[in-house]
Amino acid sequence: MRKLSSTTIKSYNSVKLAKHLDKLMNKFDVAPYRVDLSFDSIYELDKSDNSYHHVCSINDYNKDDVVNCINNAWRQLEKGQN
Repeated sequence: MRKLSSTTIKSYNSVKLAKHLDKLMNKFDVAPYRVDLSFDSIYELDKSDNSYHHVCSINDYNKDDVVNCINNAWRQLEKGQN
């Protein structure tokens, strides 16, 4: 799996981006995010209590939030925090 280009990010809607994030989570031993396409939500792992908390809804209004989750996940992978 590779990073999405800025052109691809602009052309994808938030659902496609969320699906990319979901596939990206397979690279982690403990996924920092959970993508729930049934409820159109993304949850982030809170390491203090090992539970997932709502980050954003998957819709075009929150596209930037979904992109931020993807970028954060890639940063964690690059640092070896998987």
